[in-house]
Amino acid sequence: TSIIDALEGRKVVTLDIPGAFMQADIDELIHVKLEGEIADLLVRADPSYAQFITYENNKKVIYTELDKALYGTLQAALLFWQKLSKYLKEELGFEANPYDSCVMNKDINGSQARVLGYDNRLLANRQSDILHAGLRRQTDRRRPRRPTKRRMLQPSSKSHISSQ
Repeated sequence: TSIIDALEGRKVVTLDIPGAFMQADIDELIHVKLEGEIADLLVRADPSYAQFITYENNKKVIYTELDKALYGTLQAALLFWQKLSKYLKEELGFEANPYDSCVMNKDINGSQARVLGYDNRLLANRQSDILHAGLRRQTDRRRPRRPTKRRMLQPSSKSHISSQ
């Protein structure tokens, strides 16, 4: 792709999308166990979480349920790309490349625009700056807001986690 970009004199921009995975809703039930200092930091940031502290082996523990994709989970990049590619197709008129679903193409005034997605990064190229300005505007507008609180979970007497 880079060789083609150089040969065709394309302008290339890379975008690192801040909080990319927090923009994608998680599609399965995942619990996260916060222990020790991280549990303390959460309570310091928002004291309402103090009610959910339990102790295991003399350590503070808070069980949470994810409602947004979390970096490091297997499906985070996939969920984010599904959301972004839907936006590129439905809002901006791109089409998925039939050979690589992480590449989106669009013909703009006889010039092909291309967007490649990888993890939380995009590589966009075209022979003019129109695409770059539009993508930057859209990614700035779509920065994540503070995640909503989900129910906090307490460990049950059984081996699985149950909500209260």
